[in-house]
Amino acid sequence: MKSNKLFLITYIVLFFTLTTLVNIRGIISTYYDFYGKKQLLTQNLIYNKLSFIDNNLFINTIKTYTGLETGYGFFAPNVASDFKIKFTFIDSNNLIISTKYQISLKSKTSIQRVNSAMTMFLNYENQDTSDFDYKKNAIFMKGLAINELKKNNNMKKVICELFLYHKPLLSQIKSKELSNEKHLLIRRKIYDRKDISSWE
Repeated sequence: MKSNKLFLITYIVLFFTLTTLVNIRGIISTYYDFYGKKQLLTQNLIYNKLSFIDNNLFINTIKTYTGLETGYGFFAPNVASDFKIKFTFIDSNNLIISTKYQISLKSKTSIQRVNSAMTMFLNYENQDTSDFDYKKNAIFMKGLAINELKKNNNMKKVICELFLYHKPLLSQIKSKELSNEKHLLIRRKIYDRKDISSWE
């Protein structure tokens, strides 16, 4: 009876220790990835010290069976990041004709799919233009802009601006000093009629 109890206590302690270490490594990796500092990740001392977590077959097996390999999100998913795209239409006289934030799609399903796909813009802050994620986001953003141009034949070009919604800090909520809605500019691109022909 005592041996079973000892085994259970040992298992619980080891499991929570492993859970803590896995999430520490995951948080460090997420931080460097989000702020576009992947190249500096290997220089982090704590991250390197915890490399055994990924290299040990026994630990990897436990992570797979318990769901630990899903990272911190398995226990407490992060608040989703909200992105907004602004389209500014310019005519042949270089005058601003209209501005819109809605994507011109026919069905609700298409709109939902595009909105879901927009979460990948988290990696668009990376300044490395040779990075695969950067290229993928650039193609997606260009496709949205060209779709708008095609549906507005009298427009010469469109300015496409990608914003990230800035959520209030905890200190702002506690002090009730909530300012007006803020959006951080992530990317600004200009597309014209030539881009349509090259796209097709």
